[in-house]
Amino acid sequence: MIDNKRPSPFRMGMYLLALCCTLSSCLLFVRPPALAAIPNQTGVLGVELVINLGPFASDPSNSALIFSITDGPGILGSDSGIYRFTPTAPGTYSIEIAVSNGLLEVRRRFTIAVN
Repeated sequence: MIDNKRPSPFRMGMYLLALCCTLSSCLLFVRPPALAAIPNQTGVLGVELVINLGPFASDPSNSALIFSITDGPGILGSDSGIYRFTPTAPGTYSIEIAVSNGLLEVRRRFTIAVN
């Protein structure tokens, strides 16, 4: 969801930004990065699961991407997009990943089933 209200450093959200330069003829549209659906995973109790999330993410402006976990267990390399999780109990874990280009962010959720 894009919030077209006036951007504020105190309000979270995604903003569509258009910048017109008066000294030159430029028009810049900042678009959010893309994050494809991440397949649900199956994990093994006590065995580290490693997923490279880099191939699922792209940015239309070729900006550097920043990865983060917004919900769920595990660790994620902010630059590499490598997600790691070692399950210590059986169950189904829901993980939400965010990818940002420094201005806008998109999120996707996937699950890990551990028996």
